[in-house]
Amino acid sequence: FTDLTMDEIDTALGVVASGNFRWAATRNAAVVTSPPSLTSLGSASAAAGKPTRLRSGLGAACSAISDSLKAAGLIFGAGEDHDAFVRTVIVSLATKRFVILTGLSGSGKTQIAQQIGRWMGEGRRLLVPVRPDWTSPEAVLGYENVLARTVDGRPAWSVPRTLEFMLRAAADPARPYLMILDEMNLAHVERYFADVLSGIESGEPILPDLDCGSDGVWGLRRDGSGLRPLPDNLFIVGTVNVDE
Repeated sequence: FTDLTMDEIDTALGVVASGNFRWAATRNAAVVTSPPSLTSLGSASAAAGKPTRLRSGLGAACSAISDSLKAAGLIFGAGEDHDAFVRTVIVSLATKRFVILTGLSGSGKTQIAQQIGRWMGEGRRLLVPVRPDWTSPEAVLGYENVLARTVDGRPAWSVPRTLEFMLRAAADPARPYLMILDEMNLAHVERYFADVLSGIESGEPILPDLDCGSDGVWGLRRDGSGLRPLPDNLFIVGTVNVDE
């Protein structure tokens, strides 16, 4: 896969937003069911207004990811139905930047998300298994550790992998990052993910504005406001098993 930039995604997104691709978007996320509902996006592609630009951007990605899934033995429907489903997932993600994949266990939800992450670029994909003990936003956004200090005296922060990944994305705005939350329904989503959902919808600052000191300890930036919005180059895919 090629090393994608945000300029390429934004170019394709401008085409997506002008057409009928928003059908999958709900208030906070685009929800895609696996196996696919077999709703073809061929007519929507023609309605997008500038299909040539789409084919050179997201269209090329859809074809590459679709072929790689077939090669791995992950086929979502017969014939063109497979390509339509892959296109649905990718375009929904580009439109809303948060997609939930639902389906039976073992139906390939995580695999398609990982292939999209490979397309975005090496080292910019994070797979996080959701745990039943995720009972608060601290599982995703970390918390201030009152028992520790940074080397320059600031309060230290406990930073989980999810927060570190989001801060990496914020520091690299020109390139896309994909975070995969595997089996989101193993914990109460409203308890651990409410702040992120609010930030996605409102654009308000919800992400702790941290930096990592020379001692490897995270702390709030001295010149920051404490919180920052979620970066525009952060994409999130969640998987949900419907047989739970």
